[in-house]
Amino acid sequence: MVGNVVVNRALANCLTFKNINSITEAIYQPNQFTGINSSLFNAQATTLEKQLAQRILRGEYYYPATNALWFYSPGNNQSCKATWYNQRLAGSYKSHCFYIPDAGVCNELH
Repeated sequence: MVGNVVVNRALANCLTFKNINSITEAIYQPNQFTGINSSLFNAQATTLEKQLAQRILRGEYYYPATNALWFYSPGNNQSCKATWYNQRLAGSYKSHCFYIPDAGVCNELH
């Protein structure tokens, strides 16, 4: 689902994602993905991780990340907020909350 958010940001061309035209630009956009600073980010990807990335790049989407442009993890035993930075909750999966822009702000992606 995080992969869905990355692809969505590369496609969205709205809000803080205007002129983000590639997966690389979406991943390395300043102050967006703290995971890029993790040693795991630069570790060798497993075969399964590569297969999943390829599926996402071919267009597989998973609810609640289908049109999500943001996500975060609220922490242990915390629930998702109805809005986060003025964006509405699309849903949650495990410990992550996914958020979509208000209707009409960005074109729906999928």
